[in-house]
This record gives sequence, structure tokens and C-alpha cells, in this order.
Amino acid sequence: MITAALLLAMIGIADLTRSIVRDESRDENVGGPVRSHRALDVRGKRTMTLVISAFWAVMLVSSMWLLGMEWWWALAATVLAAGWLATTTSHEEAAAPLRLWPALGVLLGTLAFAVIDTTDPTVGTPAGIWHSTAAPEWIREIPLASILVAIGVGLFLLESSNIVVRSALRPGSIHRRGVLAEAPVPLPDLRGGRLIGPLERLGLLTLTLAGMFTIVASLIAAKGIVRFPEISNDGATGSKAEYFLVGSLFSWGLSLLGVGLIRISG
Repeated sequence: MITAALLLAMIGIADLTRSIVRDESRDENVGGPVRSHRALDVRGKRTMTLVISAFWAVMLVSSMWLLGMEWWWALAATVLAAGWLATTTSHEEAAAPLRLWPALGVLLGTLAFAVIDTTDPTVGTPAGIWHSTAAPEWIREIPLASILVAIGVGLFLLESSNIVVRSALRPGSIHRRGVLAEAPVPLPDLRGGRLIGPLERLGLLTLTLAGMFTIVASLIAAKGIVRFPEISNDGATGSKAEYFLVGSLFSWGLSLLGVGLIRISG
């Protein structure tokens, strides 16, 4: 199970890093020529690679030393995480040439790790010793594996889930010489969703784990009410309603998958 947590955490950290680097690069070029999402300068690419590599190295060493993870599990998580980075992009206007296939690969890999990896992080490991002697009693009552999986799920829901949702909303997008071809249906402005989406998913995850299902239902209903005027004025195409439904269902589904993974880890 800890390999599944490591995979999600590695992907989440990497996506947050490349999103931040791209945002900084965009801010530095405000007023300049419009560039493709592939036109990140050499310095930005080098910085992004170094930061991600440093984060991953710390996470891998910590997993093997503090949690007793075998090196082959660490290698398997690294390969899948690298595959995700190679086949996705954090740029809002970029196409999704492989659509949802990378997300499906991560889902299957996570489930496989959850079933096959039987590493017990509580047996004779520094993390296990800390967990068994932690001062707050409520920490000792939560299985260490569940804590690790919750951290991985939380990191994935921040930026990586945005990538999954954008891929679902852009089924017709294609790359053409590094430039995004125009989609069949105009896409709405998704920048606000970069903040709203993660907050919504983390809130849904937390409330569901806490058993506050009435509040969860109220929040889902409230979102529909707030968006109803926009959807009702959508006209004949119905594109805004489609994007709202598809985006919301994928966003909620990712949160519920996270809830399920945390539950089975205990």
C-alpha cells in the first residue's frame, strides 16, 4: 500500500512543481510574444527537472529508510510517475493527445500496488516507531498506512486531478506542430478551476471520510444551484452544461476514489 501512496505523492509533487515553474515563466513574459506550452525556456526546463528530481530523491530515500520499502517497489513507482510526466502536461491550454489513458494507467498501477505490495511500515521502521509513540493519541489510532495514503491522495488532488479533468474536457484536442488545434467546442476559461477544483475535491474527501454525508450532498446541490443560471442560458449547443457535468463528475469521482483507497488502506 505504501508504494501506491508513494506513486500518488510523486506525481502530485511533480505536477505542482511544473505548474509553478510554468506560471513563473508566463509571468516573466507578460507583454511578450505568445508562446506554445512547449516553449518553456531552457532555464525553466532545467529548473523544473532539478526540483522534481530533488523532491523524488528525498521521497525515495525516505520511503526506503523510514518505511522499509524495498528498492524494486521504489523503482516501479518511479517508472510509473515518470511515464505520467512524459504523457501529460500541466498547461491549461495544452492538448491531451493520449486523453485519459495516462490517468487510467496510474489508476491501474495504484490499485495493483495496493493489492500486491504487502510492506508493513510499522514493523521495525523509524516511521513505525514514531507512529507507535506519537504524543497525540488520535495519531496512534489511525493506521500509518492510511496516513501515508491520505498524504499521497491529497497531493494528487491538488494539481494532478486538474490535469485529469482537463483531459476529460478536451476529447477533441490534438497537437499540430506544437500548437493546440482549435477544439470542436469552445472551451470555457478554466483558470479559476485550478483553485476551486482542488478545494472542492479536498473538501469532499475530508467530509466524506468524516461521515458528513448530509453536508456533502448540500455542497453538491449548492454547486448546481450556483451554476444553474449559466447553464440555463447556454443556448442550443449545451456545451457549458456538458462541461459542468463532465468536469464535476470527474472531480467528484476522483475524490471518492481517494476515499476508497484510504479506507482499504486501514
